[in-house]
Parts: sequence; structure tokens; C-alpha cells
Amino acid sequence: MGIRKKAVLFVLAVLMIFSVSSLSSMEYLDKDALPGIETTRTVVEGFLTPVNPGEHFNLDYVADDVVFMCMALGVPVANNKEEAREIFGWVFNIAFEDASVEDVKITIGNGRAVVEWALVGVHAQDFFDIPPSGEVERVPWTFVFELEKEWPYRIQLSRGYALISVLM
Repeated sequence: MGIRKKAVLFVLAVLMIFSVSSLSSMEYLDKDALPGIETTRTVVEGFLTPVNPGEHFNLDYVADDVVFMCMALGVPVANNKEEAREIFGWVFNIAFEDASVEDVKITIGNGRAVVEWALVGVHAQDFFDIPPSGEVERVPWTFVFELEKEWPYRIQLSRGYALISVLM
């Protein structure tokens, strides 16, 4: 067999090995695929952009069975989209009157994001057993969002951390 035939057979063998290993690694990635950074950014920024008056977030970007965890209590405060709407309504309209979100900072990864903001509003109701001050308060929050692993890549889990000591 000539050198030319050996070279062609060698190249074909190498290509076949790479294509087989690529297929098996692609199958593995598909099973545990996370949305990319740009998709994650689109979802999180969509969530942070309300479309309805009186709402502070766009819940079209959360899964129907989303879980919002309050890490200070170590328990879920919402186990679905409707409970999330209720808890956000309570925080932004009752616990804190005329509340808004300010100073938003976002850190994005594949399928995960960390969002920091300050909730600013009049502390009007008990919040974490802290009596209302009646004053405008600025409460720093950090949320860690995890997206679904399948299309349409909505927010599946959120862990919220509030610096409530500023209310004391």
C-alpha cells in the first residue's frame, strides 16, 4: 500500500474517531444542557422589566411551578407563579408602600444569574417581625436565579437574600 493510501486511511480513521467521540459528548451535553449566557440574560432582563402597571416584575419569564426561597427563613415563600405574584404584591405594595427597585446589578452565567438591587419604599407593615418604621427605607436584596434546562428556559428557582438588619 502506497504512502498516499495510508495517509488517506489515517485521516479517515482520525475523522471517524473524532466524529464518534463528538456525538457521544453532544448526547451527554444535551442531557444536562443549560441555556447560554445570552439566553439567560434575556430571561433575567425580561423578568426585571414589568409590562403591567402595579407589578414590579414580568412573571411571564418564570415557570408555572417556580420556587422562590427566602434564605433568611430557609423556606419557600412561593411555590408557583400565582404565589410569587402575591408575595411580590405584598412586599411592594403593603409591607413597603410605593416601593421600587433601584441600583440593579446583574451577573450572568450559563443558566444562572445573580441579581442585586435595593428595595426602596415606606416601611408600612411588619417585615420579618420588624415593626414598621413609617420611614422610607432602603433594603439591599440579592437573588440567585436558576433557569430550566429545557426550552423555553424560564426561571425555575430563586433564592433570595435580604439585608433586613437595615430595618432594625
